Amino acid sequence: MPNFITKTWNFLKRQWKKIVGVAVVGTALAAGEIILTPDVILQDYLLKAPKEKILFSQEVDWLERQPDGTKINKGKKVIYFFKSDKEAQLETYAGRQENLSMKLPSMSFFDMGGGKWVTKTILPNLIDTQTGEPAGPFYKDIDGKWKEIESATTTPDAFLQQTKPSVFEKMFAVYAVATTTYSGAGDGYLGSNKQSTWAAAYSAAGSLTFVTDIDFVSASVGNDTPPYYIYRVGSPYYTVGIPNGSTITTSTLYQYVNSINLSNSGDAYAYHRMVETFQASHTTLVNADFVDIGYDAGNETGGRAASGVAVAGAADVNTSSMVVGQWETWDFNATGLGWIKVNGQSATCGAALTGWTCLGIREGHDATNNAIPLTKGEYVDFASAESTAPPYLTIGYTLAVAAAEPDQSQVIIFEEQ
Repeated sequence: MPNFITKTWNFLKRQWKKIVGVAVVGTALAAGEIILTPDVILQDYLLKAPKEKILFSQEVDWLERQPDGTKINKGKKVIYFFKSDKEAQLETYAGRQENLSMKLPSMSFFDMGGGKWVTKTILPNLIDTQTGEPAGPFYKDIDGKWKEIESATTTPDAFLQQTKPSVFEKMFAVYAVATTTYSGAGDGYLGSNKQSTWAAAYSAAGSLTFVTDIDFVSASVGNDTPPYYIYRVGSPYYTVGIPNGSTITTSTLYQYVNSINLSNSGDAYAYHRMVETFQASHTTLVNADFVDIGYDAGNETGGRAASGVAVAGAADVNTSSMVVGQWETWDFNATGLGWIKVNGQSATCGAALTGWTCLGIREGHDATNNAIPLTKGEYVDFASAESTAPPYLTIGYTLAVAAAEPDQSQVIIFEEQ
């Protein structure tokens, strides 16, 4: 046989041995003998969708919050987003069903009558890197139905094992050519930690850490012995679906509470404040964004959150009133309503963006630059865009009404003779 045929035949025989080996292992498992090989994926780590439906994946730290508020890094995990077959539920608001003709991947619209509308804007979990627009948490399938983009996690090895090209794809170069690429959403939290003084933690003078695309975000402060730590949350919302010229009348931010530490409850600053953010990108956070999560009155230049009191866009929410497993809300004040950017309005986060509303959460000591007492800590972990309970906004607005043409029917025109 020609040499290339011989090589191909030998290659196929090797693959056949692997297939037979996997079958033998499967038989052994059925008989009760536990035998693990690289070709066997434990049930818990099986992907929830074929690789063709996976839009984006990222390797992140596998962090678990402990009862004392510390986090343990258990290594690495892969979070991935995929097109599910689960149909999106029709949204309702105050007894009104959403207008499907206006639906966007992260926005639902409700006609309240009389030119009044409400939109529910869910924090997107994916961004189309070509258009800069959200790709989730919903997508419109080829059958015309809106379905959910879901996320799941697995181990790096299991993910690689299940997404690598098959033997036939390798032989015939059958690879999917991506026409659209995605990144994770820009929500996450930034930490200034292990600082010897409160001033150093507040000004981010030393060690900084940042995390995006994980299961939770954390707005917290603490003073262990010291060191001090401060964490701030940043979350960009896509609000471009609100027509230019609309008048924003009401808005509420919803955050799902995952866990709480109340070792400093009763303190005058034991609350959480909604702020406006100025992060450099709407798709990720970087260390330099720490001083741009919020702004101080009269200080809206670079390093806006470096000193003073952060301007509040809603009434502060006492940490002691929050309940794990429930939604917490911030009702926007007049200042906060001015932060909502509609179609055509320039955003405060990202470069040359319009129609993005950039919000954040800071703990009260941090928001007012008041050092937390020794050995005290206060944190709240909120669900992130990648979780099963992503944060969202409800926004009430009225449409701009075009000026009516003057009624000419009763006008008498006199002409000179």
